[in-house]
Amino acid sequence: MCIVLDTNVWCCIFKCDSLRHNDYRPVLNWITSGPGFIVYGGSRYKTELKKAPRYLALFLELRKKSKVRVVDHTLVDKEQEQLERLINCPSCDDAHLIAIFRVSGCRLLCSNDKRADVFIKDRHLYPSPQKPPSIYREKKHRRLLCSRNIVAIKNEIR
Repeated sequence: MCIVLDTNVWCCIFKCDSLRHNDYRPVLNWITSGPGFIVYGGSRYKTELKKAPRYLALFLELRKKSKVRVVDHTLVDKEQEQLERLINCPSCDDAHLIAIFRVSGCRLLCSNDKRADVFIKDRHLYPSPQKPPSIYREKKHRRLLCSRNIVAIKNEIR
């Protein structure tokens, strides 16, 4: 199982926000103790990680344990550029996430950003037969952490 973590949930998953951590504990357990792993790629995501050294260190440690997979940054950046032209909407600041899904084939997003749903869930932004990802937002979504969402990651950097 693979999952893209929006930056707005890092604190919830990795216990900085103890009030919301209970909702995200299943994601953390699934990544650290189960078959799950994090997928990311692209310059924007990499920049966001560098701005948060605490999480960068966690991602590096998880990558050593094969719990993080990185997809080709150049491909993600190209997809992001295409998506930004296609969407052409100033309120959409998550084209980089859609680009990660398009490049990797990942099927699950963990995010608190409901305003991005209209873009994340837009079928027209994904090549056929790829479908938009499911979104994990709270504990009741733990059913999404299952084998049907496991995919072979495309365009992975080794």
